[in-house]
Amino acid sequence: MDGGVILAIIALGVLICIISIIVIIHKKRKKRRESLTLLGIWISQAKIAGYDYLKMKTDLKIKGWNRKLIEKALKDNGVEKPVI
Repeated sequence: MDGGVILAIIALGVLICIISIIVIIHKKRKKRRESLTLLGIWISQAKIAGYDYLKMKTDLKIKGWNRKLIEKALKDNGVEKPVI
């Protein structure tokens, strides 16, 4: 094979890898945004129902939500951690 052909194949492989990484990152961010939106809706309804911080956090953990997402959603929706 010619050196230029090999170089072109390598360049194409690198380009495919970079595009794949970008697509994976985009999908993860989109999923995170959608999760935060769903959590925000749930938290709004829970606030109306009179739930406090600990009740919301416990219920969401039981339902299998990620702890970091729960804490971010609670903070974004104005639900503060109680000061002991």
